[in-house]
Amino acid sequence: MRSFILGFVAGVTYLQTSATLPTSGRMAIGAATALFVLACAAMIRSPPARIIALAAAGLLSGYAWAAFLAQATLSAELARRDEGRDVRVVGIVETLPYRFDQGVRFDFRVERTIDDQVRVPSHIALSWYQGRYGIRQAVGDVQPGQRWQLTVRLQHPHGNANPGGFDYEAWLLEQGVRGLARREGEAASMFALDTAVGEVAQLLRALMVRQNVQLETRLLLPERQIHASRAQIQQVLINLLLNAIEALAGVSDRPRRIVLESVPAGPALVELRVRDNGPGIAPADRERIFDALYSTKAHGTGVGLSISRAIVEAHGGRIECTAAEPHGALFRVVLPVRSIASVVPPSESRDHA
Repeated sequence: MRSFILGFVAGVTYLQTSATLPTSGRMAIGAATALFVLACAAMIRSPPARIIALAAAGLLSGYAWAAFLAQATLSAELARRDEGRDVRVVGIVETLPYRFDQGVRFDFRVERTIDDQVRVPSHIALSWYQGRYGIRQAVGDVQPGQRWQLTVRLQHPHGNANPGGFDYEAWLLEQGVRGLARREGEAASMFALDTAVGEVAQLLRALMVRQNVQLETRLLLPERQIHASRAQIQQVLINLLLNAIEALAGVSDRPRRIVLESVPAGPALVELRVRDNGPGIAPADRERIFDALYSTKAHGTGVGLSISRAIVEAHGGRIECTAAEPHGALFRVVLPVRSIASVVPPSESRDHA
């Protein structure tokens, strides 16, 4: 058995010194040959010959195993055709953010992409910059464990490999990071409001099913286009819907229900409504819930709703909270059809207050 282990280690080492990886076919042949040699070793009576056979089987097994792991790791890399593309991703902040003068860096675990045709590595290193060309963008207050929806530009992990220097690309590979991404803010554009609202509803539908929450959508603006940051308006809705889901967690005497609506609010205005039938929000709290660092939840940080208000106001709109009848809270977001800002200062916020 020791000869097999030594051969296995030798096979792994040999693979690591190879310039290229074997094809899938060669890996399969190597694994099959290793099994055949191992079976033959069990029938060999001569100790020296058995040792040689076990070492050979271990060598082939180690080489095939290491090659398989390497192929599996590298298969998660970004496709060349997708490098430089802007993609909307949803995921979790995995590491403590590193803040610097131009922004913040952190590792991001991608749960899904809004643009399904793009294959994004599950782990990326994300740099969120304040902006370029004199246009400054607010950087979100990211914290470990938070879920964000962000529009990012993807690229392959590259780094210097000078002799004796730090190999950044190899270090990223060791960390399981198979892609880099950067975020620099997002210009406003025209988009169909109800389509964007429907994407948010679809994004959170599975969570609502798990929480036993019924979602009713009443989208009355199928032809209405607005000029705004699509991702930021969607993030506001994500914040409001997640707050509603959390508010309903303690409801047990009636069906948990959320109504998501889009309605006209005037010749050049649209209105989004999120209504739940939870316990509601006290009048005194309704005056303060949009203040930074104020939260009605035991473990809330009071950031999500304050940033949501900043996003809405930067678009020239307003957000307010009132009581819903007979139970719950109603959040109303009123937006102009055309934003007052060509580039919206606040960036996407996290998914809860």
